[in-house]
Amino acid sequence: PRWSDKFKHVVGVVHTNYLEYARLEEHGAVKEAAMRFVNSWVSRVHCHKIIKLSDAVQDFPRSETVNIHGVSPVFLEVGRRKAFATAVATAAENDPDSAA
Repeated sequence: PRWSDKFKHVVGVVHTNYLEYARLEEHGAVKEAAMRFVNSWVSRVHCHKIIKLSDAVQDFPRSETVNIHGVSPVFLEVGRRKAFATAVATAAENDPDSAA
């Protein structure tokens, strides 16, 4: 099944200019053209939106370039709280002295 059928909103993140790597190989122009087609087709089939980290990568249908490097500290704090709560619950389950 397609990701875009399974989920309400699928975002693809493109971060590497694989076309440049293909271009550097033997028969690079042919490989680049084929890869450009496949990349475009797969992204169109599976993604509702494409985020490019740089304009150095190829253009895609429904794409825009956005700087999304890094992670929000709020997101990291939520993860820390969940990890702590899980650790406390696991420790309580494994503690023979805890009241059952």
